[in-house]
Amino acid sequence: MNSTKIFIALLLLIGILFVVGINLGAFHTDNQSFQTPSWVQNFGAALTQPQQLQLADLSSEPANCLQRGDLIVQAATTCSFALKKSAFSTRVIRLQLLQGSSATVALSQEDTLTVRETILGNAVTQEDFKVYPGKSQGKLTLQCNDSGGGTPCLFGLK
Repeated sequence: MNSTKIFIALLLLIGILFVVGINLGAFHTDNQSFQTPSWVQNFGAALTQPQQLQLADLSSEPANCLQRGDLIVQAATTCSFALKKSAFSTRVIRLQLLQGSSATVALSQEDTLTVRETILGNAVTQEDFKVYPGKSQGKLTLQCNDSGGGTPCLFGLK
């Protein structure tokens, strides 16, 4: 027998076994399903879980709004913070009004709607302050609504 004929016969046999294997797998009904390994699920969850925004991700305008790791806004004024761009993960901003009676927090990003919330007393902002990855020109604006007494608003990252 010629070596070419043997090679063609082998390819034909492999093709037939492949088709039979596919048909057996397609019609097999013992309710077994593919289970994703737990290490794959944990790795995926670590990449997609929102990260807390850090002070290093902020640069303030005017510069005196960021003092010794605190966000301080003088009474009846507004401070803007430019947000560094993140390549991978969504970041969450949670602020607590530590001092002051009323403040307005606004987050604007490229191609998204501005999210705005007024917080009173010792309240914490809601979960919807998310900084999406890949968005540039993100800006966090804090306005201290206290006009009486001249007490500045002090914010802490939660």
